Amino acid sequence: EPSMFDVGFWELALISVVALVIIGPERLPAAARTAGAWIGRARKVLRDVKADVARELKAHEIDELDDLKQNVQNVGDTIDRSFNDETAAPAAANTAAKTGADEIKPKSRAPRAAKQPTAKKSAVKQPSAERAAANKARAKSAA
Repeated sequence: EPSMFDVGFWELALISVVALVIIGPERLPAAARTAGAWIGRARKVLRDVKADVARELKAHEIDELDDLKQNVQNVGDTIDRSFNDETAAPAAANTAAKTGADEIKPKSRAPRAAKQPTAKKSAVKQPSAERAAANKARAKSAA
Protein backbone atom coordinates (compact mmCIF):
# COMPACT_ATOMS: atom_id res chain seq x y z
CA GLU A 1 0.00 0.00 0.00
CA PRO A 2 1.63 3.24 -1.09
CA SER A 3 1.76 5.86 1.62
CA MET A 4 1.12 9.54 1.28
CA PHE A 5 4.82 10.31 1.77
CA ASP A 6 6.40 7.88 -0.65
CA VAL A 7 10.06 8.73 -0.05
CA GLY A 8 12.85 6.82 -1.75
CA PHE A 9 16.49 6.37 -0.67
CA TRP A 10 17.83 9.44 -2.48
CA GLU A 11 15.07 11.70 -1.19
CA LEU A 12 15.76 10.50 2.36
CA ALA A 13 19.50 11.08 1.90
CA LEU A 14 18.88 14.63 0.64
CA ILE A 15 16.54 15.40 3.57
CA SER A 16 19.16 14.05 6.01
CA VAL A 17 21.92 16.22 4.53
CA VAL A 18 19.73 19.36 4.64
CA ALA A 19 18.67 18.59 8.22
CA LEU A 20 22.31 18.03 9.24
CA VAL A 21 23.30 21.37 7.76
CA ILE A 22 20.36 23.33 9.23
CA ILE A 23 20.03 21.69 12.67
CA GLY A 24 23.62 20.71 13.26
CA PRO A 25 25.23 17.41 14.24
CA GLU A 26 24.68 17.78 18.00
CA ARG A 27 20.90 18.37 17.86
CA LEU A 28 20.13 16.00 14.93
CA PRO A 29 19.47 12.82 17.05
CA ALA A 30 16.96 14.65 19.29
CA ALA A 31 15.26 16.20 16.25
CA ALA A 32 15.03 12.78 14.59
CA ARG A 33 13.40 11.31 17.74
CA THR A 34 10.93 14.20 17.87
CA ALA A 35 10.11 13.83 14.14
CA GLY A 36 9.65 10.06 14.62
CA ALA A 37 7.28 10.68 17.55
CA TRP A 38 5.25 13.17 15.51
CA ILE A 39 5.06 10.77 12.57
CA GLY A 40 3.96 7.98 14.94
CA ARG A 41 1.22 10.19 16.42
CA ALA A 42 0.06 11.24 12.94
CA ARG A 43 -0.17 7.59 11.87
CA LYS A 44 -2.13 6.71 15.04
CA VAL A 45 -4.56 9.60 14.46
CA LEU A 46 -4.99 8.57 10.84
CA ARG A 47 -5.60 4.93 11.87
CA ASP A 48 -8.19 6.05 14.48
CA VAL A 49 -9.98 8.26 11.97
CA LYS A 50 -10.14 5.37 9.48
CA ALA A 51 -11.53 3.07 12.18
CA ASP A 52 -14.16 5.67 13.20
CA VAL A 53 -15.24 6.18 9.61
CA ALA A 54 -15.49 2.43 9.08
CA ARG A 55 -17.56 2.04 12.28
CA GLU A 56 -19.88 4.86 11.24
CA LEU A 57 -20.35 3.38 7.77
CA LYS A 58 -21.05 -0.04 9.25
CA ALA A 59 -23.53 1.46 11.75
CA HIS A 60 -25.21 3.39 8.92
CA GLU A 61 -25.46 0.22 6.81
CA ILE A 62 -26.92 -1.67 9.77
CA ASP A 63 -29.47 1.11 10.29
CA GLU A 64 -30.41 0.95 6.60
CA LEU A 65 -30.75 -2.83 6.80
CA ASP A 66 -32.93 -2.50 9.91
CA ASP A 67 -35.14 0.00 8.07
CA LEU A 68 -35.35 -2.33 5.07
CA LYS A 69 -36.20 -5.27 7.33
CA GLN A 70 -38.96 -3.23 8.99
CA ASN A 71 -40.38 -2.22 5.59
CA VAL A 72 -40.40 -5.85 4.43
CA GLN A 73 -42.15 -6.91 7.64
CA ASN A 74 -44.75 -4.15 7.19
CA VAL A 75 -45.43 -5.26 3.61
CA GLY A 76 -45.72 -8.88 4.76
CA ASP A 77 -48.15 -7.89 7.52
CA THR A 78 -50.23 -5.90 5.04
CA ILE A 79 -50.38 -8.86 2.67
CA ASP A 80 -51.34 -11.19 5.51
CA ARG A 81 -54.09 -8.82 6.65
CA SER A 82 -55.51 -8.43 3.15
CA PHE A 83 -55.39 -12.21 2.60
CA ASN A 84 -57.14 -12.81 5.93
CA ASP A 85 -59.75 -10.14 5.09
CA GLU A 86 -60.46 -11.78 1.73
CA THR A 87 -60.84 -15.24 3.25
CA ALA A 88 -62.89 -13.93 6.18
CA ALA A 89 -65.32 -11.95 3.98
CA PRO A 90 -66.98 -14.99 2.31
CA ALA A 91 -67.25 -16.74 5.67
CA ALA A 92 -68.88 -13.66 7.17
CA ALA A 93 -71.25 -13.46 4.19
CA ASN A 94 -72.22 -17.12 4.64
CA THR A 95 -72.88 -16.55 8.33
CA ALA A 96 -74.97 -13.48 7.55
CA ALA A 97 -76.89 -15.42 4.92
CA LYS A 98 -77.66 -18.21 7.36
CA THR A 99 -78.73 -15.91 10.17
CA GLY A 100 -80.65 -13.40 8.06
CA ALA A 101 -82.29 -15.75 5.58
CA ASP A 102 -85.75 -14.86 6.89
CA GLU A 103 -85.12 -11.17 6.35
CA ILE A 104 -84.02 -11.56 2.75
CA LYS A 105 -86.83 -11.65 0.20
CA PRO A 106 -86.25 -13.53 -3.02
CA LYS A 107 -85.92 -11.40 -6.12
CA SER A 108 -88.97 -11.43 -8.37
CA ARG A 109 -88.24 -12.56 -11.89
CA ALA A 110 -89.81 -11.16 -14.97
CA PRO A 111 -91.93 -13.73 -16.83
CA ARG A 112 -90.19 -15.41 -19.74
CA ALA A 113 -91.36 -14.55 -23.21
CA ALA A 114 -93.42 -17.27 -24.86
CA LYS A 115 -91.63 -19.17 -27.61
CA GLN A 116 -92.79 -18.32 -31.08
CA PRO A 117 -93.31 -21.31 -33.38
CA THR A 118 -90.74 -21.62 -36.13
CA ALA A 119 -91.95 -22.11 -39.66
CA LYS A 120 -90.20 -25.34 -40.62
CA LYS A 121 -92.83 -27.16 -42.67
CA SER A 122 -96.38 -26.45 -41.82
CA ALA A 123 -97.89 -25.53 -38.52
CA VAL A 124 -100.65 -28.18 -38.94
CA LYS A 125 -99.53 -31.79 -39.07
CA GLN A 126 -101.21 -34.13 -41.52
CA PRO A 127 -102.11 -37.70 -40.60
CA SER A 128 -99.55 -40.21 -41.82
CA ALA A 129 -101.84 -41.81 -44.51
CA GLU A 130 -102.53 -38.44 -46.04
CA ARG A 131 -98.86 -37.58 -46.03
CA ALA A 132 -97.98 -40.77 -47.84
CA ALA A 133 -100.61 -40.08 -50.52
CA ALA A 134 -99.36 -36.54 -51.01
CA ASN A 135 -95.77 -37.78 -51.38
CA LYS A 136 -96.91 -40.33 -53.99
CA ALA A 137 -98.76 -37.68 -55.96
CA ARG A 138 -95.68 -35.42 -55.97
CA ALA A 139 -93.47 -38.23 -57.15
CA LYS A 140 -95.82 -39.04 -60.13
CA SER A 141 -96.05 -35.41 -61.21
CA ALA A 142 -92.29 -35.03 -61.10
CA ALA A 143 -91.79 -38.08 -63.32
